[in-house]
Amino acid sequence: MLIMWQFYLLGGFQLIVDGEPADQFEVDSARALCAYLVLHQGETLRREQLAALFWPDRSQSNALRNLRTALSRTRRGLGPLSDALQADRQTVTFLPTTHVWVDALEVSALAADVETHAHRHLVGCPFCLEKLQRIVQLYRDEFLAGFTQESDLFQEWATVQQERYHRMALQALDALTVYHLRRGEWAEAQHQARRALQLEPWREESHRHLIFALAQQGQRSAALQQFHTCREILQRELAAPPQAETMELYETLLHHPERLSPDHAPRSPMQLWPTGAHWLDDLPLVGRQQELATLLELLISPTTRLISVVGEGGVGKTRLALRAARRTALCFNDGVFYVGLNPEERPDAQPLQPSSAVAQVAQHIALACAIPLNEKEKYQEKVLAFLRKRNILLVLDSFEQHEAATPFLLSILENAPACVLLVTSHRPLNLRQEHVLRLEGLDVSAYTDAQVAVPDGLALFDILARRRGLVGALEATHRPAVLQICQAVGGLPLGIELAVACLPHLKRLQAGSWSAADLGRLLEQASEPDAQAMLDLPPRHRGLRALFQTAWRLLDATLQKTLAVIAIFRAPFTVEAATAVLGLDKPDEAARLLWGLSERSLVQPGIQGRHQLHDRVHRFAAEQLAASPARAPTRERYTTFFLHNLAKAEEALDGREATAVQQTLAFELEDLRAAWRDAIEDQRWELLAAAASAFARFHVLRGLHNEGERLLREAVHRLRKRHFEATSSWRSHQAAVDGEEQARHANGPAQRSGEALSTALSNQQPGAPGTLAQALARLLIAWSRLLERINQRETAEVVLLEALELADEPAVRTDALIEMGWCLFRLGRTADALPPLQEALALADHLEDVRRRAYALNGLATIHQRRGDSTANRALLEEALSLARQAGDLTMAGIILGNLSIHYNELGDYARELTLLKEALAIHQTQQNRPMEVNALYALGIHYDARGQYTEAQAHYRQALRLAEAIDDRFSQLDIWLNIGISRDQMGDYAGALQATQTALAMDREVNNPQSRCILLANLSLHHHHLGDQLQALAHAQEAVALANAIEMPTIAAYGYDFQGHALLALGRVEEAEKAYRQALQLREQRGLTYLSFESRAGLARVALARGDAQTALAWMEPVVEYILHAVLEGPEEPLRIYWTAYQVLAAADDPRREEVLRCAVTILQERAERISDQEERRRYLTQVKAHREILRAASGE
Repeated sequence: MLIMWQFYLLGGFQLIVDGEPADQFEVDSARALCAYLVLHQGETLRREQLAALFWPDRSQSNALRNLRTALSRTRRGLGPLSDALQADRQTVTFLPTTHVWVDALEVSALAADVETHAHRHLVGCPFCLEKLQRIVQLYRDEFLAGFTQESDLFQEWATVQQERYHRMALQALDALTVYHLRRGEWAEAQHQARRALQLEPWREESHRHLIFALAQQGQRSAALQQFHTCREILQRELAAPPQAETMELYETLLHHPERLSPDHAPRSPMQLWPTGAHWLDDLPLVGRQQELATLLELLISPTTRLISVVGEGGVGKTRLALRAARRTALCFNDGVFYVGLNPEERPDAQPLQPSSAVAQVAQHIALACAIPLNEKEKYQEKVLAFLRKRNILLVLDSFEQHEAATPFLLSILENAPACVLLVTSHRPLNLRQEHVLRLEGLDVSAYTDAQVAVPDGLALFDILARRRGLVGALEATHRPAVLQICQAVGGLPLGIELAVACLPHLKRLQAGSWSAADLGRLLEQASEPDAQAMLDLPPRHRGLRALFQTAWRLLDATLQKTLAVIAIFRAPFTVEAATAVLGLDKPDEAARLLWGLSERSLVQPGIQGRHQLHDRVHRFAAEQLAASPARAPTRERYTTFFLHNLAKAEEALDGREATAVQQTLAFELEDLRAAWRDAIEDQRWELLAAAASAFARFHVLRGLHNEGERLLREAVHRLRKRHFEATSSWRSHQAAVDGEEQARHANGPAQRSGEALSTALSNQQPGAPGTLAQALARLLIAWSRLLERINQRETAEVVLLEALELADEPAVRTDALIEMGWCLFRLGRTADALPPLQEALALADHLEDVRRRAYALNGLATIHQRRGDSTANRALLEEALSLARQAGDLTMAGIILGNLSIHYNELGDYARELTLLKEALAIHQTQQNRPMEVNALYALGIHYDARGQYTEAQAHYRQALRLAEAIDDRFSQLDIWLNIGISRDQMGDYAGALQATQTALAMDREVNNPQSRCILLANLSLHHHHLGDQLQALAHAQEAVALANAIEMPTIAAYGYDFQGHALLALGRVEEAEKAYRQALQLREQRGLTYLSFESRAGLARVALARGDAQTALAWMEPVVEYILHAVLEGPEEPLRIYWTAYQVLAAADDPRREEVLRCAVTILQERAERISDQEERRRYLTQVKAHREILRAASGE
């Protein structure tokens, strides 16, 4: 806990520790020494110096002895802070390490800051005035008041300090008195003047201040009496009469008191005063603390002459400028004047010509400053003459209307050296002397009850709503709607004000969140409010549309066209995109135009160097584009740019730059979809076809399956119709050509005409049936990929059949065949999947396309893997991997690595499996390929399950599940729940295993995946077996075997036979159990799955034991025993059940190896249990699994 130590030396010595007085110093000498040390903290002071200061009339030895005593008392007085008092034989240093505060040191620091701070006038500097008020607050009385000390040297030092702090306090009081007098705050000025007179009764300046303050409050008699008091004190103390200035004040007060009234001088209605209400500055300034502080610092700086506050209309430039100008008004002796430059009476006025612009600005300045004008003199010369010797601040509002008058501002700066200009405009003036302050919308970030500070935009909404009688805008029920509204107008203060004005009543906010339609209606109303709403707003601010129209009129034709054209973008865009859509040749040209709009706050900088239009600007700029003849060519260039770039990105999505490409496409997604819809509407089929594959690929990678499928379906349906129309027209034309062919010998010109037309058709121009057919085929292939992702595989098959009928180009046909093979494979039709993939492989060879050959080989390998042909599977995958790497297709390489890992898992080579999986995962994570990352993660979970590392397995499953849910990958979620179920089963959590598998079962009804369903049925059989429901276990195992045989999955069929054997043996149906186990063994040994075959052998051994045939049981288990005595068995579903069976068989045969097998089993069981981090799960693993329980019981000798 931080302890606060406070030393008060101004007004007597006092030590406060954590708000409580703490004075244990005993004598004044210890207090005096402490005061001296804390005032010189950090300095190394020699003991001789201190002794001479405090005891100058003693010998050095006595003085040093007194010093030691005083230091000891000082330590006691400091208590826990005594560690800060560091002393050795020669020196003493006060070096605090904790929070120590000294009032005198703060006063010194504040006074130094005020003295060194650069400002025009002290009384006009808000920063210094705050410090002066703090000095006055801290100065309670003179330094160490009431202190007695015998040492004349110390008393002399203390007197110097007293005078120093006395001067600081007097100077602060004097400045504050003048400040309050100039602001007309008479009571406060009177208070400060009286305090100054308490410090120095003969201070004549303070007497004058007090006399003037009393007179302004109507206390003439008191003011006259104060003069007489002043004269008496001066005579008594200084033997001097009052100064001439004091006498003049007295005479004025006595004979002409009306001349002292500040109202005596005429005011301009455009002059800004530091206090009181002002019609120009009567609304709250919410937020903008940082911007206001920056602007104040610029205004008070004596070197600043020109400041521009820039931002879009309605962002609050005027309000900020007015508030800052009033806060610093006392810096300018001749006043602060507001000069409004917006031609409100002519809302359709164009920018003025240079000459008239100067005259207009000069005329506005003259009117604001009450400068008399006549027709014979040039306005600008008259204004310059008036300003030349005056210290004035001019607030030039809405200067964007008169940018041509910028040279006149330079003339003012040159000819009036004490004049300062504060300009508000849409963009900077781009002058060397200019300081620019840019304003953006208010903070409209989300807000919760836990936050202390309300975002500025929401705070403004609440204040404005209360002014209109709407209380409680920031209550929890209203807050989401308020946030939506504030964000919709981009935190624009005027937008928020208009939105509040358009709200019918607060109950409307209780919807919590608004629909897009509701929000659109409110914004439409705010764009053009009712004529009777906000009548006190200037015309240019009566609606968001009026703001935009003002900004639009001030743009030249080139910038108007640029703004309209870039309104076609839906998302932040790059300079490259703008260059293409604007139809420019060089990016520098587009960058220059964007900069021109950006400096007017119409274009905003976006993320990653992009540009964007805020919604409110985009809304109105889009209207300009819609009404422009440039709309059609702009749309064509826009569509071409985005779809062409998308087509080019296809291969990159699978390469080393995949992550960057994905991020780029994600940023541009809204524009990609808009370009896609525009291309459909404009029938740009070849462009769509070229981009279709990348379009589908990107939507799959991002998990945007439904959105992508819908857009591809729309394109296919429209192109189908167009293709049908073109085909019908072509057939009619072909019939005519055939007729012409028959008559060609009789009619030469007809022959030539028919040949020309036939040639044109054979060239397949855009819209011709052949061209349309190939485009349609490519769109169908892309559509099928997304149909599969949303579980419409039967529809995908039909779509691919249509694509194959249309596809004439070898590359397109190859793609269709590969997709067809995978579609049939996933439908469980393994035999049907083989021919398309074989044909695809042949076509890829013909094309010499290594990429497509790798895809086809991977598909064929997967078929062999399902059929249990391990040798062919591995050979095909290794060739496919080599080709994928050769083609630079990292995505396919990662997929093949994952498939190879399955091969090594089945062979029991877990080290190789892990290496491959980690390499695959690294590829998918680098590429941000979320679907394949999910696959790699849960495959790692399977690996760790097989190794008995259940905690790691569950962690990977959970990570994979979160990611699959995030991208809405239902197929992967199904597989993950399947594996979670079998993992929980192995850990003895049979109820949890059944629940997880039932979750998978519910998903399977939705996704209809035969391969997953086959595994699901096998797992259900095992769960029910462990839970004791053998009939249900048998039924599920039989279903698993039937489905596995139907879809050619012999590996899963072997599991099904094993689980049948488990259930049948438990039911006492020994012969049927033996038959099931033999079938499982046969399937596994045929495919070289040695380790998995041990599970079937263990089942046959248990059958033999049930018959009492120990020798047959031993014969079945002999290969198993030989293996487990030399290696750890990993891979089977229940490896320790196999160990337990081996022990039982060896015990029945009285084989001495049983003890070694038991020892191995116990070791493995304990090692696996230790890896389980959760204690309850570890306990369940050891006690709920029957084999584990029996192993431990046997080991304990029970």
